[in-house]
Amino acid sequence: MDITVESPKEEVDIVAPEIRAYMDLAKNYVEGDYSSSVKVTDNLGNMPVPVVFNWYFNDKIEFQDANIIISKNEDLSDPIKVKINKIRDVSKKQNIKVYNLETGAKYYWCIEAITGNKKAIKSNTFSFETLSGPRILNIENVKNARDLGTWKTLDGKTIKQGVIFRTAKLNDTTADGENVLLNDLKIKTELDLRNSANEEIYSPISDRVFYYNIAGKQNAAFWNDVFTEEKVFRIFTIPDNYPILIHCLGGADRTGALSYALNALCGVSETDLIMDYELTNKRFRMGSTDGTHVYDFPTFVNTLKGLNGDTLQDKVYNFLLNNCGLSEMEIYNIKTLMTSDCAVFKEPPRSPEAIKEGKAQFKIDARKSGEIVKIRSEGNEYDFSFKDGILTVVTNDTSKTSAIAVFKDGTEMPLIWTK
Repeated sequence: MDITVESPKEEVDIVAPEIRAYMDLAKNYVEGDYSSSVKVTDNLGNMPVPVVFNWYFNDKIEFQDANIIISKNEDLSDPIKVKINKIRDVSKKQNIKVYNLETGAKYYWCIEAITGNKKAIKSNTFSFETLSGPRILNIENVKNARDLGTWKTLDGKTIKQGVIFRTAKLNDTTADGENVLLNDLKIKTELDLRNSANEEIYSPISDRVFYYNIAGKQNAAFWNDVFTEEKVFRIFTIPDNYPILIHCLGGADRTGALSYALNALCGVSETDLIMDYELTNKRFRMGSTDGTHVYDFPTFVNTLKGLNGDTLQDKVYNFLLNNCGLSEMEIYNIKTLMTSDCAVFKEPPRSPEAIKEGKAQFKIDARKSGEIVKIRSEGNEYDFSFKDGILTVVTNDTSKTSAIAVFKDGTEMPLIWTK
């Protein structure tokens, strides 16, 4: 098929200019210069920007259907397929808007026409790159919809996109919105942080995904209600739960507090954590109230800073380990699932694995980490086997209760067992 492409070519910015302006000023705002507001608008969390595809068909072909095939792979494998509707005259310029692509990603694409005899004819393959930045989503009638990913960590990693999403309530979404949630974003778990005692709890997708309704906390209460946070964070330890969507009523305070804690656990800087929070809110340095509720974000931040640990990452880690009772293996899973494709526990043990007949066993999905090359502990190495996803560590030395599994790619996974 012969087509002339006008766009997209080379680089495409799908981050709204208002958000770019906010981010340019936010660092000074967060770090102490409050001489002027950095909030260009109160609506930053609701500014999705599409990639606009413009092209001409140069051949007067006859077809029944046409699609844009978009993929992050050059061979167009594992594609996004967008149906092109309402083409009345193939001789005229065509255009279509595509939302919800990832930021900071390279895409390959082509036009596919389906002829009357069901034959698929594809154009040449073109490519473009989206600039990095917050990924704001377009889900019909759902506010504050965005990806938790894109942020850099202090150790050089990046919070993955397509893993955890955050929104306001889903009650008002349409069939198109549900299609985006289930088929485009591929949501498998919905974590609803609304309070069933005084809020209208309803989900349009709960019968097709894992659904949890746990009344979320904000302000200092987030760090004080360990029973609630234990239940909440354990949802993020299980690989089969992903991708996960978290939301409350407005997608701001309760959702914002949990998002802050998750990204802090992975090592996102304080400046970026606050910048991300403020994309939805405007509550840093001073609380606000709607007459019924008091939103005190500074208390949330200051209470976290009062917890045990040298860095924010350490403080959240220690909070989950010592206060909430999550195991090191569970916390490892959360961090790894959010930042890499490295090995994880299939079923992260809540407590140390018991030695049975001189062996400790762990269920592991190696993902891209490859084989395990050794099991070490304080200079010693253990005999082991790793077959069909089961790691068996031979340990008759009951004076040792922990070790590290080292994978081919260098990944180090903590292993804990009981005597």
